[in-house]
Amino acid sequence: PNDINERMYIKYIEIKEAKYAGRRKPLRIEFSPWMTSIIGGRGTGKSSIIQFLRVVLKKHNDLPDELKKEFEEFVAVPKTRNDLGMFRDETIIDICIVKEGMEYFLRWYNGKIYEKFSGTEEEAIDVEKRFPVRIFNQKQLFEMTKNANLLLQYVDSQWKSYEWKKVVDSKKVEYKECMILYRKICERKKEQNSIMVSLREIESKIKAFETETTKKILEEQKNILIEEQQIKDLYMMYASLISKYIEVQQSIDDISSKSIVLDKIDDKSAEVINKWQNALKDLNGNVKSLLSQYKDSLITYEELFDKLECAKLKLQNKTAMENVIEELKEHGIEGIDLYPILLQNRDKLVEQLKEYKDVDKALIENRNRQSDILLEYSDLMKKRISERKRVIDIWNCNSGLRVSLITFGNLEDNEKAFRNMIMKTGSTFSNDILKMDGDDVYCGGIIYDIANPKDNNKIVDELRNKFDKIVNVDSSIMGKSIEKHLKSIFENKPEICDEIMTWIPDDKVVLELKMSNNRYVKIDAGSAGQRTSAILALLLQISDTPLIIDQPEDDLDTKNISEFVVKGINNKKRNQQIIVVTHNPNIVVNTNSEQIIHMEYGGGEINASHSGALQELEIRDAICDVMEGGREALDARYYRISKALLK
Repeated sequence: PNDINERMYIKYIEIKEAKYAGRRKPLRIEFSPWMTSIIGGRGTGKSSIIQFLRVVLKKHNDLPDELKKEFEEFVAVPKTRNDLGMFRDETIIDICIVKEGMEYFLRWYNGKIYEKFSGTEEEAIDVEKRFPVRIFNQKQLFEMTKNANLLLQYVDSQWKSYEWKKVVDSKKVEYKECMILYRKICERKKEQNSIMVSLREIESKIKAFETETTKKILEEQKNILIEEQQIKDLYMMYASLISKYIEVQQSIDDISSKSIVLDKIDDKSAEVINKWQNALKDLNGNVKSLLSQYKDSLITYEELFDKLECAKLKLQNKTAMENVIEELKEHGIEGIDLYPILLQNRDKLVEQLKEYKDVDKALIENRNRQSDILLEYSDLMKKRISERKRVIDIWNCNSGLRVSLITFGNLEDNEKAFRNMIMKTGSTFSNDILKMDGDDVYCGGIIYDIANPKDNNKIVDELRNKFDKIVNVDSSIMGKSIEKHLKSIFENKPEICDEIMTWIPDDKVVLELKMSNNRYVKIDAGSAGQRTSAILALLLQISDTPLIIDQPEDDLDTKNISEFVVKGINNKKRNQQIIVVTHNPNIVVNTNSEQIIHMEYGGGEINASHSGALQELEIRDAICDVMEGGREALDARYYRISKALLK
């Protein structure tokens, strides 16, 4: 079909100022929206075009380690003529991508990718997401047969996994924030409990004061103190006068004991003085007699109080109070004067408790929110399981390769992730985490149990239950050593519990080959050609995004090329763009490539000497000249067409 407005495809790539490309003039390669074959002899730069595409489309992160090294060598800027590297400081790579009928222009320069808009440039955003392109070479294809989990990214490209991941991430953040708040509320709850304990203790002590007997004695003491104070106040009204009376009496006694002989004065003066002195003596005698008469009133306060009934009551109350104090000591109360302090402290604690009146409500609401988030999280896990299985079921309907998904079954990676979370790498706690039997077969442990539930239909529910037991350090699922370790780290770093509760273990993909007798065997049992052709056939059908393959024919025999590669390309190029670098003429001819690019190396640079379809003579000559068996492939195709026309 010629309507290509609904598909995405790469229109062209243009390379400038690379070490071996675009020096004299830009190297521009134009691609067909359907099938493009890049051909040429060895060392003509065919695979370099694919690497340049990787750079701009950011498709190097999913390369196996050995291929990452090759890629890093390719993108290096050589310091000397003999150093590896295809790039220079001035290198520019431009790509035009057509998506939904609109052209988008991306430029790579100096390590960054820019997008051009009406003459202006801005740094490109979400290149991988907005322009999904799949790029493989033979080594990658074979690596997938050894590590089938590499297929998961392509499984997830067939459903809205990107939106799913965003929701998962937001729920994880929401749960962690909820747990941070929960721990703060728990701290306030502890404070509330501490206040309530203190209040209960004070209430208990106050009750000890407020027994009938104690209350009576305290009331008596209170009344006695009031009465005593009143008496004392009255006495103090006379205290200074009494003191003066006593002082006067003492003065009279002192004067009475003294005498002075007046023998040097005249008789008249002596008569006046004697009269005055006798009068004073009479006064002193009368005063002394009067003071003697009231001597029982000229006493100290203590002497007065001891004569009163109140003094007896006070003494009795003191004895009773001493008995009360002994009883209070048995309740941990020191001192009878503590009672008013206790009352004051009780009032303070009651007031403080008002600040915590909403703690229980907040705690219940937070726990409910935790449960809601974890339920939503469980639903998200179930969604990933169902979506991945749905995609795989579709693949299995149209493939000679059977793909199986073991939910949470990537034991090695899951063990590593779990150990990182609990900060215990190595082989410690192996029996608790992932146990092996004598034949080095996994047979138990937390990670094993997660992937081998009692009921496959309840695998997520069992996972949640397992996580609950882990964070609560349930001894029923673990030994004492790991129990002690988990208690320690959870106490010091409670956020680890949040990591565990929001962890989604990795799935495992298992591949099986369909043999000629329609039996399935593990992919390891197949030849390199069988394995590569099967995975390639699968990749051809799993997505409508542009597919770029570098030399897929390596390890494949002619039958596999015809049955899997050619047939698959002819079926898929109707709906998606396919670009293939190849040495095999059958791929070029029998897929009826709409665009064939002949690469050559000359003058120190790689060049696209010719481009076009099979209808052009120069292209057919190039196929015959540079591809072994090219003429036979063209003759065979011509024969098939001629034969069809003669019918």
